[in-house]
Amino acid sequence: MKKQLAKQKLLEAFDLWTHEQKYGDKPTEHNGLNFYAYVESEKSYLLNFSCSGDKWQQLKSWLYETSRIRENPRHCM
Repeated sequence: MKKQLAKQKLLEAFDLWTHEQKYGDKPTEHNGLNFYAYVESEKSYLLNFSCSGDKWQQLKSWLYETSRIRENPRHCM
């Protein structure tokens, strides 16, 4: 699959997945990682694109680039 098509399909799948998860706020990077694990196990065909690095890092950059995720909240001690 071409990278641009993979991006489109992954972002559509993320939107559907987050809707089903019923997040109150914008999902965090951690939620994005949970989505990646879901894709790896349930929809691995979406990861069938060429990438010079880590596919999670590529997906994460797309999610940030399109403002679909926010940074994980800082935990206070």
